[in-house]
Amino acid sequence: IEMASRALLLAVASLAVVPVSSFLNGGVHLNVLRAVNQGRASSSFCASLRSQQKTDVWRGPGNPNKKVEVYKPNFADDLVDDLTSKRFGNGWAFYGERETLKEKDYEALGEEAEELAKQRFIKKDPALILGASTPFGQWIAMEAMKRDINVRIMAADFDQAEFLFGTDGSNADIYFGDTSNLDQLDNALDGAQSIIYADEGSLPFGPNSFQARNEDGLKKTLEVAKRYPSIRRVILVTSQAAGPFASAAQTHKDAAEQALRASGLPYVILRPAKLSEEFGSPKEISVTAASAQSNGGNVRPMDLAQVAATILLMDEVAAKAEQRAQEAAQAVPNLPRVKPALTLSVVNGPDSEAEDQFTALVKAIATQPADK
Repeated sequence: IEMASRALLLAVASLAVVPVSSFLNGGVHLNVLRAVNQGRASSSFCASLRSQQKTDVWRGPGNPNKKVEVYKPNFADDLVDDLTSKRFGNGWAFYGERETLKEKDYEALGEEAEELAKQRFIKKDPALILGASTPFGQWIAMEAMKRDINVRIMAADFDQAEFLFGTDGSNADIYFGDTSNLDQLDNALDGAQSIIYADEGSLPFGPNSFQARNEDGLKKTLEVAKRYPSIRRVILVTSQAAGPFASAAQTHKDAAEQALRASGLPYVILRPAKLSEEFGSPKEISVTAASAQSNGGNVRPMDLAQVAATILLMDEVAAKAEQRAQEAAQAVPNLPRVKPALTLSVVNGPDSEAEDQFTALVKAIATQPADK
């Protein structure tokens, strides 16, 4: 009895560190029983419980750790509907035939409901945004959606992503995952056309460190992106490092830029000036070639988002023009284009927004010299 009690207490103690999502997706109870049988709960056992989420083989959008409730028609609900709709007695003459008399095949209707729930329209040729919960990432996602660019988001915190951007599939397709996981990255990148990497670390250590978020996450993204020829360009947002760990942060930001330049993929590195949370009237957006991190000025995230969205649209227009020219066996028209390798500094100017801000940005981006 004493050994059994001790085993049960250890097993219950181990459950305190298990995410609720682990229970929702099943399979955890088997490990709990093993721990009870062994009379111990080791740290490796607890770690295995934390990682037992159905993410390794999951493909497509959605949250693999959240069970989707599917309503299935049933006799009890139809009976309640008949009662509340006054269809009994002579009421059917006014309110229609009783549902309970229609001899429905509830099993077949339930199967049909499950099949309909599995159907999902996935937005075609999207821009994948990594780090969409960061200030710059949020504004880029919203600006892209505003301009009718299909947006895909990968987020480890699925509920937060739906809170920020709406229910999965409404405004954007939300994919579960983290940049530290190659399989989840592969799932999110499959079918994507562009990548906007805006993820940032906040500490010198841990899973949210500068190295994990700014550098290693981008390197893994580039590794997977090379599997998909559909990727037109990678846009890296690398803001100025600030705060007590600025030196460490800048080291990994610089390493991320070097990795992107060496990847062989078309890219644009956006170096926004100091983040400004000022709102109000539209402001001038200055875009210039950057050979080093800018030390002056400020930029609002909404204005940087305009630059990123303009780059996506310029690439889209150029690609469609090339395709149509090829189909018609004609010369490709001379259009303003984004160079394959480009580093840009983005800052708010002293003047108000240009009368045609989009055209001004297109000209500024197209005329900047490519990286050497």
